[in-house]
Amino acid sequence: MFLGVGYPQIPLLFGGFAPQGLHMITHNPFSIVFLVAPAMVLLTKLVESTMKGLLFEIFSGAEWINYSLKQIYVSALFGAFLHLGWDVTMHDDINLGFPFVAIPNPFVNFQAFSLILQVSLIMIVPAYFIGKRLNGSSPFKKLP
Repeated sequence: MFLGVGYPQIPLLFGGFAPQGLHMITHNPFSIVFLVAPAMVLLTKLVESTMKGLLFEIFSGAEWINYSLKQIYVSALFGAFLHLGWDVTMHDDINLGFPFVAIPNPFVNFQAFSLILQVSLIMIVPAYFIGKRLNGSSPFKKLP
């Protein structure tokens, strides 16, 4: 995109091509379940096995929690669908039918985007204090 390289033509299983855009492959329910969440499981385990010591240096006094693959996958699903819920309000290039058919995003709505943004910004402070309470004075006590 930055170097002027065009987007690839990605054929859909039931005919046609995916609409071109930055969000066409990863921002849809199919890719969340079969691409994004599994990638997050692998990334989490990679970080766990290679960067544990560095994270303890950054967050001194933290407690490491080993989550199961299932817990990581479900958490990744929840986070990715939450992210998709935000993005469908602001991006035209999301294809909710990928990789089967092209379904244009019907949810683009500036008012919804604005509301989600405002609520998210407001929730930063309560989330910080809830984290402090749950983790005994440090919101970053438990890793990952």
